[in-house]
Amino acid sequence: MDLIEAKDVCGDLPDGWEEQVLAAPKWSVKKERLDELLASLAAAPKVKCTARTSEITKLMKKLCQDANIVVVSLAVKGAL
Repeated sequence: MDLIEAKDVCGDLPDGWEEQVLAAPKWSVKKERLDELLASLAAAPKVKCTARTSEITKLMKKLCQDANIVVVSLAVKGAL
């Protein structure tokens, strides 16, 4: 894994992405935003750690307490 260049997956996400996820009233909107993150993560074999990556990880922790099981399962996938 040392030979693989780390990719900033947060660069693929729009500005204010974290706020959009938290402020979304419907679970389907949260799911769409989490799908964006998971697509970025799937395309990167190695993730570059940045301050925004840390914030997104904290957001995933918050979303693990969501009432909708679909949002929770996607948040767990995103946190790993």
